[in-house]
Amino acid sequence: MSENHQLLSLVNGHWSLMNHVITIRPAHLDDAESIHKLQLRSVGTLCSAAYSDEHMKAWLTNRSPRMYVFGLEGGGMYIAECEGKPVGFGHAENGEIQAIFVDPDWVRRSVGKQLLEHGIEMVSSDGREVFLKATLNAVGFYESHGFVRKGPGSFDCNVVDIPAVRMTRQLH
Repeated sequence: MSENHQLLSLVNGHWSLMNHVITIRPAHLDDAESIHKLQLRSVGTLCSAAYSDEHMKAWLTNRSPRMYVFGLEGGGMYIAECEGKPVGFGHAENGEIQAIFVDPDWVRRSVGKQLLEHGIEMVSSDGREVFLKATLNAVGFYESHGFVRKGPGSFDCNVVDIPAVRMTRQLH
């Protein structure tokens, strides 16, 4: 039985993954549409097994690219790209990772890890720990990167509380 190992290295500020270069850059207002589509695809595919139909409907209804303008204007959003195509995005500010979403075709290819590390670096000067609310399907991912559970949490989407887990990671 042979194993396929992925090679990941940082070269000149870019991540290289099996002949693919992943670049993380600040997101801009003109990225709102791609971020919107990426989040809908990510949530619809990766979160559906962990949430009820009611939660999924509330989460995915009445969304638009305009919802990202505040984060984009604030400078806390960033995109992971491969060959100019968005493969994930994150939002980090005020000591908190507010979002990390990866295109389902790019899961388990280190995109989420790179987005998380970038977000932690962005907020590390804000304090001694970083906070986040993890979707139920992502708790194990965050635990594998040093986050610990602090208790239940939720996201409010269309007047429905979407269950989450509050987590934290010590920085120093």
